Parts: sequence; C-alpha cells; structure tokens
Amino acid sequence: MTCILFWNPEISAFTKDEFKECISNLDLDNTISWNVWEYKKLESGQRVFLMRCGSDNPKENGIVLSGYFYGEAYKGKDWSGKNRRTYYADAEIEMIIDPDLSLIHISEPTRPEPIS
Repeated sequence: MTCILFWNPEISAFTKDEFKECISNLDLDNTISWNVWEYKKLESGQRVFLMRCGSDNPKENGIVLSGYFYGEAYKGKDWSGKNRRTYYADAEIEMIIDPDLSLIHISEPTRPEPIS
C-alpha cells in the first residue's frame, strides 16, 4: 500500500526553511519523521509520498518528497500543541524537491490524442 502524507507549510510546525535544511543535509541524514494518523496500517518498506498543500496557487501544491517507511510508528509529542495523541513514522528519503523550484503536480488526467 502507498501512503500520501500532507504538508501545509502555513500551519505546520515543519517550516519551509526546515524543509530546505533537510535538502541541504541529505548527504548526512536521508531520513525524515512525520506524524501519521493511521499508524496501525503502516508497514516497514511501505512507499510514502509527501504532498505540499494549502496554497491558493495550484503551482505551489504538489509532491515534494518520496521514500519508504522503516520500522514501526511510535508515539510522540503533538506538533500542533493541541495535546492530541500523535504518532510518528520514520521514512528513508528517496527523492526530495525544493518546493520553490519545481514540484510534481497532481492534475486532472487527460485523454491521449488518437493515433491516426
């Protein structure tokens, strides 16, 4: 099963600057921890994508990271400060994109042109 996680830098405790720092330090640490709500469904080796969302400009929304979960989800402090029960999972980063340069966009599927 594939998992899509969402990141809205406008409300997330994980800022765009921290995301860019993650890109800069990829040679030293190619892992990321992210909160997951359906933690019981996660499996080590499961494919994961991180999608930036929340912008009114559709060109600013899209896939910014892909990787694979490893290990099991674990309980941690609620990043939002709302004191909710929060679980995190670690993922090994396979691909990461600077959100200010280019994103992989999710769009309406288009029909291929007929071949004549």
